[in-house]
Amino acid sequence: DRPAMERAAEEWAAEEWAAEERAAEDWAAEERAAEDWAAEERAAEDLCDERLLLCHHVS
Repeated sequence: DRPAMERAAEEWAAEEWAAEERAAEDWAAEERAAEDWAAEERAAEDLCDERLLLCHHVS
């Protein structure tokens, strides 16, 4: 049945596209999480550096 085969192929293609979209969204979320983590690390390092400078200034 040709129309059934075409519908099945279209459904498969739609499922593949949806899976690729989800994978892209997951990857983007992981990238944002990594960027957030890196920003937090830089902020912690900056705070540590400021405290060290303050300690040297006081002593």
